[in-house]
Amino acid sequence: MKLEWIDNSQAGSPTFAYTSVFEEYPDSQINVTYTTELTVASLTLEAYFQKQATISDYPAGQTTFSAIEIDSAAGAMPFAWAFTNEVTDCNQSTTPSGPNVVISY
Repeated sequence: MKLEWIDNSQAGSPTFAYTSVFEEYPDSQINVTYTTELTVASLTLEAYFQKQATISDYPAGQTTFSAIEIDSAAGAMPFAWAFTNEVTDCNQSTTPSGPNVVISY
């Protein structure tokens, strides 16, 4: 995610613009402009319309999010993940693995 500050002097206070993209999938790019500063980054794997999840509803194994970066106009921003496993009906778990995040099911 690239964070970029925009001076919106017409409104009398600074606003921010953000771009989020999976680098190998340029069509995934999302641009948000003229908003307040975002101070929390979240990484989420979501499943919708699951009435009663069973282990067969999930792909086998795990999903690894890798090469996660948060950059600003000033360069790379350091960060540390905090994990919450809100749904564990099929033994789902989230763990750090070096610079990666691994979601297992």
